[in-house]
Amino acid sequence: MNIIDKKVVEQISYMPEKRGSYEIDNYLLGETGKSLKPGCWVRGATIYGDMWIWNQNWGTYSLPVFAYLEHMQTVRIPSATKYTHAVEVTEGFSSSVTQTSEVELSVGGGFVALGAGGVKLSSSYTEGIHGSNKRMESFEIQGPGIYNFYQMHMVFAHKATSAGHLNELFRYSQVATHESGREDLCFLTSIATDTVVPVPVDSSITPLGWHEIQRAVLMNNYKASDNSGQWLFHYSAYHRPGSRY
Repeated sequence: MNIIDKKVVEQISYMPEKRGSYEIDNYLLGETGKSLKPGCWVRGATIYGDMWIWNQNWGTYSLPVFAYLEHMQTVRIPSATKYTHAVEVTEGFSSSVTQTSEVELSVGGGFVALGAGGVKLSSSYTEGIHGSNKRMESFEIQGPGIYNFYQMHMVFAHKATSAGHLNELFRYSQVATHESGREDLCFLTSIATDTVVPVPVDSSITPLGWHEIQRAVLMNNYKASDNSGQWLFHYSAYHRPGSRY
């Protein structure tokens, strides 16, 4: 059982909101790429399409709601030389997603083609996002020194229509009952982006935990019963051209 850091949950609630990849990158990485922030809220657009959850596709509303930096590796370079180091980079869903859900999840290429609600993910996701994978990527860094590597991840909120009965398969979720009696499932995923940065140890930050992010973003700052809070789903995406995949 994971112990939730309530202080971190509270800090997340007061983090600023940014819109679009330019604002998000500049805030989390700083203009020089060496002045890091652990996370920020994201103002994005709602999109609608099929999402594979457990054993079938469900019509699902999705939007980006939060971005954060995940620590990857610490590297020590003892000598004053340029050093090429290979790090293991995440592709697809963040590896932490599988820790708090017991279901297979995937979204099709249309999810990415629509701009994933207005944020940059990865050029490699043309076939959609299925599971979590690793690849090696090389970086050139100057020694001597200690460097920490971080990868940016994007948190998405999802509302899967008629899938409310699957809520027990997620550690963190809410069920919204539609006026027709339909029960919809609200939950979060996190998707890795292409953005990876090495920074000197004196510019490093303590990363946010996935449990704290879910607690703050979904459980504390959103109310599924009336679709209100720090962020919300715009159901007009169902009828709006360019918002369906």
